Amino acid sequence: MQLRLSQAAQADLVRLNDWLGAIDGALAGDAQLAIAHRLELLLTFPAIGSPLPDGRRKISVPRFGYLIFYRVKGGIIQVSHIHHAREDWR
Repeated sequence: MQLRLSQAAQADLVRLNDWLGAIDGALAGDAQLAIAHRLELLLTFPAIGSPLPDGRRKISVPRFGYLIFYRVKGGIIQVSHIHHAREDWR
C-alpha cells in the first residue's frame, strides 16, 4: 500500500498545526503525531474507516477530534482532507 496526501490534505495539516500551535506548541506536536499514527494504521488496515455515501471513508484521530477522509483505489490510499469533527466537512 502507498499513502498519498492531496494538496488539500497537506494544506489542512498546515492549517490545523498553525491553529493549535498558536494555543499550545507541544499540543500541536502531539496532534501531528496522533494524525501520523492514524495514517500509518491505514497502511495496514485500509478498510478500517467508516464508509461514506460518496465512496470515501473516514477515520477519527482519538483525543484530538480530527477526521481523516480518504479513498482506497488499488494499492493507493488517497487522503483527500483532514478536518476537525466540529468543522463543516460535509
